[in-house]
Amino acid sequence: MAPKRSLPHSQHRPAKRQRTLFVKIGQANGDDKLNDAQRSAQQPSSSALSTRHTGPHVVPALVRLSMLRFAQNAVKLSENGFHKSRMLEKLEYLPTHLVQPLFSFLRDYCPDRLSDDFIKKYFLRGDHISFTPDMTGVLNATMTAIRNAVDFAAGLKSLEIRGQPDLKDSYVASAISHLPLLTKLVLRGCTKVGSKSVEAAAKTCRDLEIINLNYTVTGHAALQKLVSSCKKLHSVKLAGLTDVTDTHLPGILVHASGRLLRLKLRQTRLSPTSASSISNALSTNALSLDISFTSLVFTQLPNTLEKLSLMATTLPPTLLPRLLEPLTKLRKLNLALLGNQAPNLSDDGLKRLLPILISCDNLVELNLASNTKLGLNGTGGVSSMLKVLGGRLEVLNLSGIPRLRWYDLEPLKSQYSTPRLRTLLLMNTGLDDEAASYISACKHLKQLNLAGTGFSSVGIVVDSCSELSELDLTGCRGVRIQDRRRFFEAWAARRRDGAESSSTD
Repeated sequence: MAPKRSLPHSQHRPAKRQRTLFVKIGQANGDDKLNDAQRSAQQPSSSALSTRHTGPHVVPALVRLSMLRFAQNAVKLSENGFHKSRMLEKLEYLPTHLVQPLFSFLRDYCPDRLSDDFIKKYFLRGDHISFTPDMTGVLNATMTAIRNAVDFAAGLKSLEIRGQPDLKDSYVASAISHLPLLTKLVLRGCTKVGSKSVEAAAKTCRDLEIINLNYTVTGHAALQKLVSSCKKLHSVKLAGLTDVTDTHLPGILVHASGRLLRLKLRQTRLSPTSASSISNALSTNALSLDISFTSLVFTQLPNTLEKLSLMATTLPPTLLPRLLEPLTKLRKLNLALLGNQAPNLSDDGLKRLLPILISCDNLVELNLASNTKLGLNGTGGVSSMLKVLGGRLEVLNLSGIPRLRWYDLEPLKSQYSTPRLRTLLLMNTGLDDEAASYISACKHLKQLNLAGTGFSSVGIVVDSCSELSELDLTGCRGVRIQDRRRFFEAWAARRRDGAESSSTD
């Protein structure tokens, strides 16, 4: 451990406190063990993602700029004893309404430097708090601290804990049992958390409106208690729960009759027999439904839905138009991998859906990924879709369509106005450099994924799309390996060198 720095007497603090406020990268912390799954999920070794800063489109408020600069330099400040002492002193007097916004910036810029002690001392204030998967300082002791912070716990309305697989159910449950005003609870990806925490919420949090239990270990009995006790509950996410089955689902949803606005049952073992229980639980004003990777089949859904995910469902293509036709308020539609192991969405099938999709005036996000029959008969399903929707969509996923070619993207260049696309996902397709000029027509593009394609250069896209900040070139063999993670810099250097050569000539 580095030697202690001497501080002016007036700013001297106990040495132990100074050592634990930030977790040093590369240095073990006795209270915390770095989770390998978190590291690999945060930065996959096979990913070749290039990024660049494109700057804000409006001038941020001075307070927001100040918090941003603090977060960007927090680690540097913490390495100097004098500046660290001054910084921590300022944090103690930070107005309560700025505590969580500042915590959000710190989560973005130095999540693995935020120790349990640092969090407990300075950030248990306000009416909401959030912990993200890449934060390595979130411990069972953090949950105990939330419980023991009486004033904070009594006023907490939102608790979000995502991707913390080492947290124990009993510690989380103990914290929840002291949060009587909680209206939003997210425990997504906390793989050791489950029934105890949910039962604590059912007993204590009677005003709960939103709960996310995706990929936890919650049992059906605890879910029944939750839904029956929390009468204001309207948003329920249960993705990946092994205990959500045809046998148990009716008992879980029986007390939610006509109440649920949002329901997620992705990757659960549900068959068509559960469709009636789900329909009864959904409100007539339901907004969102996700039944991806299930065997559920519906013939009718609330016509108020704004988001619908049917990814990898076995819905027959003949039923799809009839199901979607009344859903004119859709904003987000996921039709990826329809048919699951036997993809069944063809070019002709997609064309039959187009009149229905056109009638959805608010549709901005469409996912057609892994529908491998698209392009099989050469009738241009994707091209026809882009002709009528290419100028309206903001997010489009065409990944995993091996027969996708440059001419399928031609309509992007012939729109009456500039396409609104911000995110375009094209990985593992048959596209190559010939498609670059059509992609470059999407001037508002911010995220572009070309992983596993035949591109060797996308300089024209980088030049044309000034807002592009994320470019994935993983597995693009035509791009030099050393350039895949830094294509923006490499392309700028190449242009600069070319300009210098021209001026020399």
